[in-house]
Amino acid sequence: MGTFEFIDHEADVGIRIRGESLPDLFLTGARAVMSWIGSPPCPVRVVHETVSLEAEGIDDLLVRWLQEVLYLFHQRHAYLTGAESMEFPTGRMICVVTASVWSDSDAASFQEIKAVTYHQLEVVREESGWSARVILDL
Repeated sequence: MGTFEFIDHEADVGIRIRGESLPDLFLTGARAVMSWIGSPPCPVRVVHETVSLEAEGIDDLLVRWLQEVLYLFHQRHAYLTGAESMEFPTGRMICVVTASVWSDSDAASFQEIKAVTYHQLEVVREESGWSARVILDL
């Protein structure tokens, strides 16, 4: 399992993410976003969603993935808790995620993230795996 740490960035927050593999990096990034938002809610029910994304490069794919995690949270009230599978065919990502659906009464316990930005975005393949830096607009 990868690691993440929050880093100060002016009025926003940055995340430094590390993972042994690309799926590990992406899942750790999602875990970091969910961690910033708040603790997992008591689920009303658990859902499984298929996410399929296309992008120009791996850095763009990471941002689109984290934007999709935010979309699921805000629009579907789905707090991502894991993934059953994640594949990276050329220029794409396909993933089946597991999420806890939360109720409106939980909303006050969550912090807001407006967007995942491309500002200072960095994704690097290293000898020991992958690392990334992502800035969240609060």
